[in-house]
Amino acid sequence: GPRYNKFLRDCRHKLEGLQTGANRDRVYRELYAERLWTEATKKKKNLISIGLASRRSSVYTAMQNKFVALAEYCINNDIVFPSLDAFEQRLAMPAVYFVFYDFFLKACVGENDWKKRVIGVDDAVGPEDRLATEQEEAFALLMLKNNYFAWLMEVKLEGHAAALVTDYDAATIQTNQKDITDFLAQEIALESVDSDEDDEEMVLIPKDNKSYEDLHNATVEKLMAVRQDVQGSELYAKMLAKLAEVGNYLADPSNTQKMKVTKRRLGLRSLKIYTERQEGERRFRGWSIRAASDMASLSKTIRTEKEAYMSFTKAYCEAFKQVREKENEENQHRRGPVELDVDYAEVWGADLHNVEEVVEL
Repeated sequence: GPRYNKFLRDCRHKLEGLQTGANRDRVYRELYAERLWTEATKKKKNLISIGLASRRSSVYTAMQNKFVALAEYCINNDIVFPSLDAFEQRLAMPAVYFVFYDFFLKACVGENDWKKRVIGVDDAVGPEDRLATEQEEAFALLMLKNNYFAWLMEVKLEGHAAALVTDYDAATIQTNQKDITDFLAQEIALESVDSDEDDEEMVLIPKDNKSYEDLHNATVEKLMAVRQDVQGSELYAKMLAKLAEVGNYLADPSNTQKMKVTKRRLGLRSLKIYTERQEGERRFRGWSIRAASDMASLSKTIRTEKEAYMSFTKAYCEAFKQVREKENEENQHRRGPVELDVDYAEVWGADLHNVEEVVEL
């Protein structure tokens, strides 16, 4: 059928069996491709679902670790932890979405691949230059949406219940806290603005640029509007109720084996948007079919915003390279010149100070 033909057309150069069997006859190659297709598309335990389940598991762990790292960063720097709704604003709040890219999308793609993609993007970023496919980005957003409140509860259970202030908390609790927009210490312009010094157009705007204040105020204003909208969030209230329940259970001295029982009593799945069971809802491998519908919609939206993503990608790459250069300078300064006390004559078994023969290369 057409799907099988598309599979052959798009993947034949990537299939290991066809590469290693390049000298085999046509019948062998056709049978290999047909068998692979059959194994990949059968209803149960097919290669695609097994691969996706494995990928989802590794991405889950990586993103949860980054969630914890972001929470600790916010605690240590007195920053209000952003709400799920703030991340879902995407390019409407570029400075906040920068955090999503740097913590969660990077974790979804993988640290090494991410660095290669950032370094590989040319300075002249075009509409087709992306750090992740629209499917990868949509999947990372859905993974965050599904697990946000469960991960938040686990962080608070680790002794950070009071220290971690979020967008969902009352304004009185957020007093004297900074905003997540300070993470980048710059602003991102999706439409290029002129540099103060010349006519060069910029997308990553430093604080000393005349356009910074207007961009920053607009971002903060949107963040405050989101913060107002999430007040009274049902899922956050549900998480707080479960947190209190677990706290009361742990405080009871009659409860032994607390850690084992607590993990079962947490009920984290009820805080997950796509994997919580709902009566009468169709599911696929533990996920609601709503996830597939939302991912398709998100992927389509991301695909149509090429120009905005072009500016955002350029700004992210510039910021990433700035941080990388700064870290390299700090590491070099901290280490200083390396001088090894080594007798190279002993290493090579030769008297390097009395070599008469001249070797031309």
